[in-house]
Amino acid sequence: MSYYCADADGYIGDIASGGGLHAFVAWAPETGPIGEFLETGWTDDPKALAAALEKEKASDPKVDGTRALLAEYARKADEVLILSDGAREEGAEVADES
Repeated sequence: MSYYCADADGYIGDIASGGGLHAFVAWAPETGPIGEFLETGWTDDPKALAAALEKEKASDPKVDGTRALLAEYARKADEVLILSDGAREEGAEVADES
């Protein structure tokens, strides 16, 4: 399974495999914009998410690549940023899945 990001206009790009997202979630802060995004699967303030992601750095290069790519997508997003696997309703919780 893989995950992608979308905004109000549709598909932005692929973000990670299930295993890659699991590793990213394990690293990510549980609170603030990053934690809220991962808990709900969406944000209506993608610029705040981008800023939070840009303040962090992961020691694992693959996790940090996911962090940087998600920050890039959040900067590009129009109005909302959604994380999806395409198999369920957008905005479904993703933090406990892999």
